[in-house]
Amino acid sequence: MNTTLWRLANGPQFTATRYTYGFVFSSNSKDDCLVPQDSGISMRAITTFRESGKDTNPKEAMTTYYGVKRDIIEFNYMDFKHTVFYCDWVRVEDKTNGCKVDPY
Repeated sequence: MNTTLWRLANGPQFTATRYTYGFVFSSNSKDDCLVPQDSGISMRAITTFRESGKDTNPKEAMTTYYGVKRDIIEFNYMDFKHTVFYCDWVRVEDKTNGCKVDPY
């Protein structure tokens, strides 16, 4: 049996760590009391856009998202670890003048 599949099926250890060894990440709650802010994160993803629920011709486009990290949790599966960032995301609508909040 594949070791990775076996570890995923059994789940992580019962305790999750809120830091990642060798890296320093800041969540928004920590940044609230600091002058320099370091809780931002961004990503690019291919997003599917539809005119409506009945749209039979959806369009895909590369979209940039910006987020503020709310929480960081590391899951330990013994052989490997996964770090999860919980973020509040917005989609960058206007790259010159700012962001528009995405309701999803």
